[in-house]
Amino acid sequence: MRVERTRRHPGFTLVELLVVLAIAAAMASVSLALFSGAIDRAELRETAVELATMLRHARSRAIAQREEASVVCDVDEASERACRIPRLEKTYALGRDLHIELVTAQLGRPDDAAEVRFFPDGTSSGGEIKLSRAGTGYVIRVEWLTGQVSVREGRRDAHE
Repeated sequence: MRVERTRRHPGFTLVELLVVLAIAAAMASVSLALFSGAIDRAELRETAVELATMLRHARSRAIAQREEASVVCDVDEASERACRIPRLEKTYALGRDLHIELVTAQLGRPDDAAEVRFFPDGTSSGGEIKLSRAGTGYVIRVEWLTGQVSVREGRRDAHE
């Protein structure tokens, strides 16, 4: 008497394939969440670096042209939020999802606008621009005595 063995075909069952797909989907969603946070941080850093570059440009212009130069930041929620160098008509738009805190000398500007002035001798009116979004933040500091502009990272809540 001959007993026939059923031969299994090599391969995967449907259940095994579904388990693998579920694991892959879970890994993809976790990776996407981590990646989107990295993109937000990179965009915030880019904004901070661009504003610092604009401030440095205004300082260099004040020294080279031997006349005052300024950067004006308007962060009014109702209007277009931007920083600009008035005489050059150079503007950098700020995102609406940013929390922005301006600490500058009162130079006759409205409450929702701030101005940092640079003088021909390299000094400035000084100030800080604090940018934050979702727990990540950057502080752009302008030293009043030297006019030097620096950017540093500072972790903070968006509404501290």
